[in-house]
Amino acid sequence: MTLKGKTLKLCNCNRTIPLDAKGLAAALKADGTIQIHSELCRKESGAFQATLHDPDVLVACTQEAPLFTELATLAEAKTELRFFNIREAAGWSAEGRQATPKDSPRSSRRR
Repeated sequence: MTLKGKTLKLCNCNRTIPLDAKGLAAALKADGTIQIHSELCRKESGAFQATLHDPDVLVACTQEAPLFTELATLAEAKTELRFFNIREAAGWSAEGRQATPKDSPRSSRRR
């Protein structure tokens, strides 16, 4: 999924963050369907690695940023990686399930 020319990788951290793919896509006015991963840093790391040919990648996980950076380095990727903490921005609140509108501006501001 792309957002203003950037590839966006979202993960619900083993299903601990309630993310609404359709709601996020609509709020972000995203190009295409948003795929939400559950184990992007583990079993689904291939989905991250597949983006390493893209020029600009946003990953909704700061916790595993060192791992993603290492994977990119090992692949000698020229990709510009950027990370944002979706858990702190939207997932850990009493409004977690209604946080999509709250977090979408943060996602779209990443440059």
